[in-house]
Amino acid sequence: MKMFEIIERSIANFDSLSEDDKERFAGMCAILAACITEHQKAVWLIDREDTVSVMAVNANELEIAQLIGEGYELFNCAVMEDAPPKEMMN
Repeated sequence: MKMFEIIERSIANFDSLSEDDKERFAGMCAILAACITEHQKAVWLIDREDTVSVMAVNANELEIAQLIGEGYELFNCAVMEDAPPKEMMN
């Protein structure tokens, strides 16, 4: 698939999004562009019903694993922060 075909398909999909989804998409594009231009690392986990895809920017396999691990710890702490004491013991 050629680049312009990908862009055309993406624009067609973009037009069908709600305003909130368009804002989220624009925010994701801004973050992605910053990662690429500022040589920062980024990892996306994409759930597609029966598979999970991983997309990465400026990161090798080891760095991807480290970023996913750090993300897990961050979200686990955020979720457990408000958990009742019994849940924190499990």
